Formats: sequence, structure tokens, C-alpha cells
Amino acid sequence: MTRTPHIPRRRWLLSLGVGFLALALLPGAVPAQDFRGHAWATARTVEVRPIAQDTVARSQVTELPGGGLAYQGRPVTCRGDECTFYRSSPSEHALHTTQDLRFTAWGFGLEGLSATVHVRGRQDVGGDFTWPRSDDPFDAIVAYAQYNRPDLRVRLGRQRTRSGLGFASYDGASVLAEPLDGLSLEAYGGRSLARGLHDPRNEALEGVEDFLPDRDAWLLGAAATVEGGAGSSLTARYQREIFSNRAALLSERASVDGRTSVLAPVRLTGSMDYDFARGEIGKSHLSAELPVTDDLVLEARGRRYMPYFELWTIWGLFSPVAYHEGRLGASWSATSDLGLQVSGGARSYEDTHTDPILGPVEDDAWFASASGRWSPASDLRLHGRYRVERGAGAFLSSGELGGRWRASDLLALRLDLTASQQIEEFRIGEGMLAGGTASVELRPLDGVRLDTGVSVYRQYFDNRPSAVDWNQLRGWSTLRLDLGGDPALEGR
Repeated sequence: MTRTPHIPRRRWLLSLGVGFLALALLPGAVPAQDFRGHAWATARTVEVRPIAQDTVARSQVTELPGGGLAYQGRPVTCRGDECTFYRSSPSEHALHTTQDLRFTAWGFGLEGLSATVHVRGRQDVGGDFTWPRSDDPFDAIVAYAQYNRPDLRVRLGRQRTRSGLGFASYDGASVLAEPLDGLSLEAYGGRSLARGLHDPRNEALEGVEDFLPDRDAWLLGAAATVEGGAGSSLTARYQREIFSNRAALLSERASVDGRTSVLAPVRLTGSMDYDFARGEIGKSHLSAELPVTDDLVLEARGRRYMPYFELWTIWGLFSPVAYHEGRLGASWSATSDLGLQVSGGARSYEDTHTDPILGPVEDDAWFASASGRWSPASDLRLHGRYRVERGAGAFLSSGELGGRWRASDLLALRLDLTASQQIEEFRIGEGMLAGGTASVELRPLDGVRLDTGVSVYRQYFDNRPSAVDWNQLRGWSTLRLDLGGDPALEGR
């Protein structure tokens, strides 16, 4: 997807961010208690073997005993005398960089007034292909002013909400009031941003303008939270998105989230959302935790998951199928240096209301996992995890093992190993993916940190030596600077 950036606006915002950074780095320009944040720059490189479609004559194709067709071990599809198949192309690499600046500033002469900003720049440095979104040179992820008093909070600017309805970003205003003890009311709204892209929809989705009308959308929402005794709280939220000309709804949903310890020592948490457009419940869950001893905690969880798609997308025409899941788990922490966790459960999918062609389709699955952590010394931490899952047409068996060693205040080393078998049964058969990541952390000065690492992934096959090659080589390096100071530490 190719985009044409709005250069004047972006350059102005970028200059503003750079100006804040320069101001922060100027000795004595800003009192430490009036500014706190981070700036970091990251360079990433990746080497992959893209998948390409190729053709072969029908005479070179082998017919398998089961009725399928193959060429050099690869499945093929034939139409007449020409057959098509997929193969791995020669290795290609890409290199791109990002720069982030995130800070909160206060001390503007009015008690409770502050500003929070997180901006990001991107560059496509070079390579054989373009890294996704590297052609978008600038993003303002959040940028808002906040006025905060004991019973009132007002925000104005680019904001994000996190709730049972997911993540939503918008340019607008939000007001949070606490008229009574234990009661908070919130209202918010503004121009809706494309999810995960931090741009207005008509800018971020220019590549699909034939499907999305070239207009803005508005997000409106309200929430109420009630807190009671025994650690109880209940939040109800309503949120809708609509095109700016009110031509159609993009979404209209509500959610309820709660927690309580009224059945102490059992702690309960739960949530549920409702889609008004479809007239049905979406995702929901109920969890119960029981601390048996100071070291041992048992957990039971029931969950319903329904995929959600906004109404304007083509997926809004389909009927997603939900699944129900039950899980039991236990966590044991002998000390702060030693702990184990185990869990297991089952999942069942609802009826798809379709007519199977070849036979019944499995609609259940089961899974189990175990993990642990151990610190045999104060400067060494080890961790491991294993997970197995079996469902319709797929089987997963994966393990992880890693450790972190702090050699000194200046240097820390980390190594992580991973292996997965049959990650996509329909495509790679009895395959295995193995890899590892090695990284170095340097702290040469207070507030300065440099992380550099490399990851290698290799795929192995037992019964399909000519399958597509998913091998990858990745590398990165991040320099992070802490800006400003913590007023809570002043004088300590």
C-alpha cells in the first residue's frame, strides 16, 4: 500500500517533537521536576526468503497415490497443460529505523496541568523490499493536554482508550468526574483513528479508497465505574463509531467489566461485551483465583471468544463462529527466585451451520502448558516454558528456554532458545521450527542504555524436503535515553 504523506503537517509536528527533545537535552533549560520521559532510536534488519508463484508443464507433474499432484515434492494445481505451485525466492533483506520520543511535562503555572506526548519517526534505509509502514515518516501516537484535580480530569488532544472493547484512538476530548466516593463517570469523543495506525481513517486507508468512503469517522463513548467494599468494582461502557456525515455506523458496542473479593479468599474477575449491530454477545470471561497458601494459587477460567469486525469492512458480511474455553491452572512461588506455573484446558467451537463436503469437521481442541523461573544467583535468571495444543487440522508442540546474566553494572547478556513442531500441519507436515536470540545490554551512563541482538530461525522437514523455506535472520540495535527526573525522588 503506497501512501502520499501530508508533508506540511507532518514536518510541523516533527519539528515540535525535535524542539522538545532539544529543550530537554539543554543543560538547565528545563527544571528536572518539570519534565520526564524517554527517547530511543532503533535500527532493524531482517533477511527472509519470499514466496513466489511459479508454473510447470503438466507433463512434469507427478500424480500421488491419494489423488493429489506434486512437482519436486511441492503440491501443484493444474488447469489444462499448465500447473502452478509456490516456491521460495532468493533471500532478500530490508533495513529500517524508528525514533521515538515520549514525555510528560508539567509546571505550567497551573496546578494539575500537564502535557503528554509520544511521537514516532520512521525511515526505510534500504534493502530489497520495503518494510511495512516505513513509507509513513511520522506518527503522533498520543499528544494531549491534561488538567487533573482530585474529582475531575480533562484531556484534550490525541488519546487512546483501553477497555473491554479493545483499543481505540481518537482526536478529541475526554472528561472524567468523581461526583461521589466510589463513583466515576467518563465521557469522551472525537475524530476516530484507524486502529493501530494512529492516523485518521481516510488517510491511513488510502489504499482501499474504493471500499472505504473518503470521509472521517467519529468515536463517541461513555463509561461509569462503581467501587465498593471487598475490593469490588464494576465498569459499564458504551461506545459507537459513525461516519462524519452520519451515513452509516462503523460499530456500536457495550461492555461490562468487574472484579470482587466478596467471596474471600476467592477473587473473581469477569467481563462481557455486546454488539448491538449483530444483536449478540461477543467476548466474555469469568475467572476465579483461590490463594491456598502464601505460595500456591489455584485458578479456574471460563471464556467465550467471538471474532469482531467493524461493519464497514467486507468481514462485516460474514458470520464469525465463537468458541467456548475452559482452563484450570496453578501457580507456585517458593521464593522470589523460584516459581512454577501449570495450566490446561479444552476449547469447543459453535456450529458453523454449513454442509461439510468430505465429512464432519472437528470442533474441539485441548491444550496444556508449564513454565518456570529460577534465579540460582542474584545476577542470573533462568526461565523455561512448554506448550502443547491439538485441534482441528493442527497440532502445536513448542518449548522455550532462556537466561539473563548481569556481568556488571555495565554489561548484561541474554540468550533465548525456542523450538516448535508442526506449527501449520496443513502446510508443512512433520516440520519443526528452531531458533535462538542472543542480545547484549550496555549501560555506560546513568539514563543511557544500548541493546543489540540477533535472532536466527531455521525450519526443518521430515517428510517434505522441497517445502517452502521459512528461514529468517533478524537483527536490531536500540539506544535509549532517559530524559528529566522523578520529582518523587528529589532530595532523597
